[in-house]
This record gives sequence, C-alpha cells and structure tokens, in this order.
Amino acid sequence: MDKENCQLHNNNTPDGSSSERTSNYETEISYPEGWRLYLTMISLLTGLYLVNLEVIIVSTSLISITDDLDGFKQTSWVVTAFLTCYTAFMSTWTKLSNIIGRKKAIIAANVVFLAFSLGCGLSQMMNQLIICRALQGAGGAGVYSLTILCTYEMVPKPKVPKYGAMVAVVIALASLTGPVFGGLVAENSAWSLDVATLNAINIWNRATAVNILFATKPLVI
Repeated sequence: MDKENCQLHNNNTPDGSSSERTSNYETEISYPEGWRLYLTMISLLTGLYLVNLEVIIVSTSLISITDDLDGFKQTSWVVTAFLTCYTAFMSTWTKLSNIIGRKKAIIAANVVFLAFSLGCGLSQMMNQLIICRALQGAGGAGVYSLTILCTYEMVPKPKVPKYGAMVAVVIALASLTGPVFGGLVAENSAWSLDVATLNAINIWNRATAVNILFATKPLVI
C-alpha cells in the first residue's frame, strides 16, 4: 500500500508522468522541414516585403499622386483610410485564421491586398483612391499579422529568434528600397503607369507566393 501511494505521489510530481506527457506532446508536433519550410518562408516573406514596400512608395509619392488627381486637400484621407483599416483588421484576420485555418486566411489576405492595389493604380478620382486604400489596408493587415503569426508557429522555439530576425530584415529592406521606388513615381508625371508597372510585378510575385502556399502544407497553415 505504501509503495502504491509513493508511486502515485511520484506521478503527480513535476518529474512524474505529467511532465512526460507534456514532453511527449511536444515531440509529436510535426514542424515543416527542408524544402517545405524554405518555400513557405519565401512566400510569407515575399508578401510581407511587398506590403511594406507599397506603404513606403505611396507615402513618398503621395503629393504627386494627389496633385495629379486634383485632390490635394484630401491627401490626409488617403493615409488615414489605410491606417484605420490596417489597425482595425489585424485582430479580425487572426480570429478568422483560427476558424478557417492559417493558409486560407493568409491567401485571402494576399488576394484582397492585390485586388485593391490594382484598384488604387486604376483610380481616376480621389474618392476611388481613398476607398481602395482603405480596403487595401484591410488586406495588408492580414498579410502582416498572419505572416508573423505563422513564422513563429512553424518552427520549434529554439529557432524562433532566427526566423524572427528574417522578418525584421525583410521589413527593414522594404523601408530602405521603398523611398527609391517612391521617388521614381514622384518624378514621373504618369504615376498611374508606374503604379501599374509595380502592380504587374506585385501580381507576379504574389501569384508565385500563393502557388507556393498552395503547394506546401506545414502544420499550422
């Protein structure tokens, strides 16, 4: 009887079966490895780079764009509309990803951002630009928040700092290259043509990213 009580006590201690069950649960998680991990990371980081790049480009060339559309007085609305939806929809996308899955949610966010990026480039009036920028911000919020979320969930905890650093590098790279592209748009009076060219590049890159996301199947996406 004493032996049974001692064994039961040991199972309830931190060194007993409860800790063993936790350890076994952690070892059962199947993280993506090899080409699946690399391709998924490339697709996620590509989308994140393009979202941050586009924000910097528009910020740099905003005056030229609004002057061309005869709407300088509404310049602040272009920025406000984007930031409002960008901030508001971050938690919405993460909640949605808990319901439909990470992969479907981040692909939907990429499609929304791309569609309204094209809408911004084709805008002929300031009201059209403001509306498209607002909905573009909603898509960009999903790409940003879900990329960070998926990056931290795809790899074991010891590798999180390494892949988190990749995310930081991509954001910094977009901040460095964005003003260059924005300056080119600002110097050219035919800004819509420049934006259309950037959107063509955006389409190709995002199509590649979406195809990679469809082709890979990590645990959390």
